[in-house]
Amino acid sequence: MANAVKKVMVSTGQKQDGQGKYWKQVGTMFKNDEGKYSIKLDVIPMPKMDNNGFPSVWLSLFDLDNNQPPQQPPQQNNQQQTQQAPQQYQQPPQSQYGGDDLPF
Repeated sequence: MANAVKKVMVSTGQKQDGQGKYWKQVGTMFKNDEGKYSIKLDVIPMPKMDNNGFPSVWLSLFDLDNNQPPQQPPQQNNQQQTQQAPQQYQQPPQSQYGGDDLPF
């Protein structure tokens, strides 16, 4: 039987005051009866480009206790987000091939 031993977390950004990061749990690390470890991801984090231009995902492990890091940055007021949404969907311009008729 496997027992959960760590939380698998990914950083979601820096705090505005520069004093740490926000974290999101993306999975759990388990240890089985034979002493082997495995990780179950509940979500697949989106990669970010590293300094060399390659996509990368950095995961961190945290203890399973109540002293967990902050999960998400405070959300903006939903009314502001709604006001910024486009007012009307616009159809893309028609191609020279008349819509769905593609030449292949």
